[in-house]
Amino acid sequence: MKGYKPPEPTIADCGNGLTITIWASLQETSGWNRYHSVAERVCMEVASETGLTLTQLQERVITPLRSLLAIISHRRVECFNLRLRPLDDDYPDQARFGYPITVDPGVIDGEAEVASDRPDERPTFTADDTDLSSFIPAWLTLAEVNSVPISAAEAHHTSGVLQTGVVEVVNAAETLHRTTHSEPSDYPFADKVLDILKESERTNRKERDTVYSAVKMTQLRLETRLLQLAGGLGEEFCTWFFQSGTKDWAFVASAIRNALSHGYPTKHRLEHDAEALIGVLRVTQAVIQLRLLVEAGLPHGNALKALVEQDPTFAAVRHQTVANWPALAATIR
Repeated sequence: MKGYKPPEPTIADCGNGLTITIWASLQETSGWNRYHSVAERVCMEVASETGLTLTQLQERVITPLRSLLAIISHRRVECFNLRLRPLDDDYPDQARFGYPITVDPGVIDGEAEVASDRPDERPTFTADDTDLSSFIPAWLTLAEVNSVPISAAEAHHTSGVLQTGVVEVVNAAETLHRTTHSEPSDYPFADKVLDILKESERTNRKERDTVYSAVKMTQLRLETRLLQLAGGLGEEFCTWFFQSGTKDWAFVASAIRNALSHGYPTKHRLEHDAEALIGVLRVTQAVIQLRLLVEAGLPHGNALKALVEQDPTFAAVRHQTVANWPALAATIR
């Protein structure tokens, strides 16, 4: 395309000798029936001074970046046509995609997704919205300790049991909270319970330790963890996204998850309410997605709101009407 100037390559230093370079160039395609198309092609190169096994490449780079693309595009993303080459080769630059060292992980049959031509469809953010040279290393580091939350955050587009999906996504939110927030340094209630047990001659040390550990685990309730997790997105954002219903969402999501996980009967029976379950699933998944992106470097508060407003998928979650959080919370209370 005449006058095309490719953007400057982005070089991300991911530490331990691992470098990821992202660049773009034009790709032209012509056909016998006067067909001619020009598109910008984005390429990525991973280099490691110490070398990488295929397993390390998959776990440290490919899976986290594939998950990132799935999260911000809201669709399933797969990898193909991966090629390896030695760092000290003598091949010319134009042969970048023609090196003899190739990897064929096998072919999995399935229908490929067709890209949407809707002009209003765009990812959650682009390279213009953040500094990729710092975002990508932060994302790879985040992925090392958050495999469960990142998996739950991906758009899998697979059918399954709704109740199971709710338990998995709320559990993933709880896991993400544990990795992004410090645990309490003191447990006053648990200490009080332990002191009472010590005064009793009917319990031994093992039994007291068991009770103490159980009380410590419940001191920071799931509802509180969900609130703190969402709070990391910024007060302004939460007020806008939840339409002032953040506390009710956290209360309902925790009550439903606990009922489903522990199997005890409830009077409200919301664990059997499809609309409530769908609301918990979609909104909690959105919170995980956004919190992961913010932890890696995306802005929070009003700046995050500006990005989310342009994302049709997140906009649909914000405007969801299947779960009325204040009404559902009142039902439980």
